[in-house]
Amino acid sequence: MRTVILIILLSATGLYAQIGINYDGSFPTSHSILDIKSDTTGLLIPRMTTIQRNTLATKLDAAHKGMVVFDKTANMLFFWDGTEFIYMRSGVLSEIADADNDTYISVDEGTDPDYINFNTLGTNFWRMENGRLEFLNTGGSVFIGENAGYSDDFSNNDNVFIGKDAGKLSNQGSMNVGLGLSSLYSNQTGSYNVALGAYSLQAAANTVGNNAMGGFAMFSNTSGNNNTVAGHLVMFNNTTGSNNTAMGTQAMLSNTSGYSNVAIGAGALYKNTTRSHLVAIGDSALFNNGLGVSANGHALENTAVGTKTLMMNTTGSYNTGTGGQSLYSNTTGYSNSAHGYQALYANTTGLDNSAIGFQSLYANNTGQKNTASGTRALYGNDVGAENTAVGYHALMGNVSGNNNTALGVQAGSNASAGNNNVVLGYKAGYNINAASGNVFIGHKAGFYESLDNRLYIHNSDTIKPLIYGNFDSKLMAVNANMAIGTHTALGKLHIHDPENRNATVYITPQATASGDTSTVFFAEDHDATFGMYWMYDGNGNHMELWGRNGNFNYGPHLQVKRDNGDVAIGTDFASGYKLSVAGKVMCEELRVNLKADWPDYVFSDEYQLMPLNQLEKYISINGHLPNIPPASNIEHSGLEVGETQRLMMEKIEELTLYIIEQQKQIEMLSGLIKNAKE
Repeated sequence: MRTVILIILLSATGLYAQIGINYDGSFPTSHSILDIKSDTTGLLIPRMTTIQRNTLATKLDAAHKGMVVFDKTANMLFFWDGTEFIYMRSGVLSEIADADNDTYISVDEGTDPDYINFNTLGTNFWRMENGRLEFLNTGGSVFIGENAGYSDDFSNNDNVFIGKDAGKLSNQGSMNVGLGLSSLYSNQTGSYNVALGAYSLQAAANTVGNNAMGGFAMFSNTSGNNNTVAGHLVMFNNTTGSNNTAMGTQAMLSNTSGYSNVAIGAGALYKNTTRSHLVAIGDSALFNNGLGVSANGHALENTAVGTKTLMMNTTGSYNTGTGGQSLYSNTTGYSNSAHGYQALYANTTGLDNSAIGFQSLYANNTGQKNTASGTRALYGNDVGAENTAVGYHALMGNVSGNNNTALGVQAGSNASAGNNNVVLGYKAGYNINAASGNVFIGHKAGFYESLDNRLYIHNSDTIKPLIYGNFDSKLMAVNANMAIGTHTALGKLHIHDPENRNATVYITPQATASGDTSTVFFAEDHDATFGMYWMYDGNGNHMELWGRNGNFNYGPHLQVKRDNGDVAIGTDFASGYKLSVAGKVMCEELRVNLKADWPDYVFSDEYQLMPLNQLEKYISINGHLPNIPPASNIEHSGLEVGETQRLMMEKIEELTLYIIEQQKQIEMLSGLIKNAKE
């Protein structure tokens, strides 16, 4: 045992002393009252429970500042700061907390988490990680600013409110975004609203789907939904109007309940209050509109964009014109749409027409339900109706023809009065003139044809196209191999379905009821004297395979029933069997899926194994094993392979149990014999 040396040095003039405690006999270090040295032992300071520490605290005052004790209950080191015991921390701080430790900032949650948690009243609401501030336990919501989202109940509302009083009253509203002072202030249960700007959507309580951007945008809105606005004071007075779109300072400022309006431009639709389905595009467009009628006297719900567009309109309604002088002459025509310079220029009373492109449907007067897309498409149409022309100069010469469809540059360009034509392709049906009922598909297909009811499918102006048809005589000619669903024909006819795993070809007979047959013949000569054919017998409901040799048919070699899929080869169907074969069957492998249980039940504790003496008696009487069919049954009904295998396995497993039991008896007898010998 090592000797502890205590050295006490007393000064000559007073009580001052230095104390050294060590094993090497060295003197205390200068200026130290107590110098303890050891490389093998430590210093134990007073240890006590929390209760004892708290009792001690009642006896201490400022004079005891600096006293150190170890709390055994809390397993912590405390020092007295003059008024209370303070937990002594060491190393890097992992937490900053209040007195009751329910509000704190910490970095010690998890192993090396590399993030900072901010907890308030015991709940972690914020986390800083990798350069971002994450909001937690707020139901997916983000609130930044004084009273932002103040009333939110944190129930997965997914709101974002940024700015003083933004979304202040919102409690159960969801998917809202409010950015700016008092934006969405009154929102309570409304959802899918976006407010960007001070006081934007300030009065909205339970609205849905509004998007407001700009200071005081939609300030007064209370119940209007699905509005989209951008600009200072835009739709300021709106209260119940819905489905409006307004962009520009003070656009639709006076609107209160008007709906489905579009205003683009500063002051656009400024004075409109209750009218709906109006479109105003441009600075102060329809500025004074208050009754739903624009300054030039146009009827309700027209849209006009461009110089002199709808200039002559008096009572026509539901028209849309975009482009200089489009629908210029329209007076009473309605439901027309013209997009392009002088599109539908001459239209007066025509209705339900659509024209897109320079001078498309230019001459149309009373024609209706026409659609033209392309420069001068249906240019000359006057009274023709229900025509569709897409492409430069498509059906340009048509005047009175009806129900024509042309797609392609100059497709049907010289048509004048024909009806019910379909022409698709560059200059397809170019010279169709007054012919009717034709179908031309392809580059210049039917270019020279002027007769009625013809079919051309080709990529040139040839008079012998790849596919030709005459609808009058119900004739169709194919001048090459035919492929359906594939680009490469493997024969004269190749049908492929690239979109479906169930490619289907139908062959239907004349009968309107059941009973007829359908046949596919595979011949080995040009006149089908020899070969084989599949025939569906509608009377017997069989698919049958037959052979033909000259004038004789042989078969059926194979039959398949329609309703249950029973198969017979070289014979008729045997009742109760899926496959009937007249002859021998050879195969490399046969798999039988049993419906009955495999006989592992023999090994269960509940299984009653017949005693051997009873088994012997059963065999003596019946001449076969229990549960095994007798030879007479096999001779009469045949052998069921799967069931027989199951029964054989049952007997094998029973035999195994008998052997195990006999082995136990043998071992027992051996033991008795061995003991007797000893």
